Amino acid sequence: MQSAARVELELDVLAKRRQALESDLAYKQRQYEKDTPCDEGMADPDLALLLMSGLARDRDRLDFEIAQKKLDLYDVQGGPINDDDVPVSPTPAAGEQGCRVVAGGGGTHAGRILDAAAALAGANGRRVFSRKAVREYLGLDNRAWQSGYTAIFQGMRDDHPGGAPQVGDSHSGVFHRVGRGVYELSGKGRRLVEARGNVR
Repeated sequence: MQSAARVELELDVLAKRRQALESDLAYKQRQYEKDTPCDEGMADPDLALLLMSGLARDRDRLDFEIAQKKLDLYDVQGGPINDDDVPVSPTPAAGEQGCRVVAGGGGTHAGRILDAAAALAGANGRRVFSRKAVREYLGLDNRAWQSGYTAIFQGMRDDHPGGAPQVGDSHSGVFHRVGRGVYELSGKGRRLVEARGNVR
């Protein structure tokens, strides 16, 4: 399974390949327009047109590949890149500021995410929360969240669309998506939180 970081690197490679194609096409067009053939085949006007058409075709195919890769990234992240910024992000009420995390699975990214979600979900574990709320609860900026946490959050969903990293049996399937960017603890998640005594 691919991670979001891997797909982003592949997108960067494709973008650079497209830029190289554009440069080659522009170079050949200048040769053709100035009647100064340098590359092989550019001395023959008919062949030169075919060569440039071939480059334009390759560029368009690459555009399709880039679009497909963006769709792969969407699937890995479970939504648009800015899905973490969905405004539905309830935070602990004023009377629940003491509802903090007790040591449990907090040593790993998955454990820290679960601890934050448990606190946001409240004492009964039934309030909804957003990924943005989890990120803010952990005190992470968007860059840190995207580079190390968001894909793990995806792997913790019970309905992730595939491509998410493995997070281990104990932390998989603990969140359920109830709307765009909005989640709740699944039955498994509530049982795990209750067993660990994370929220008090």
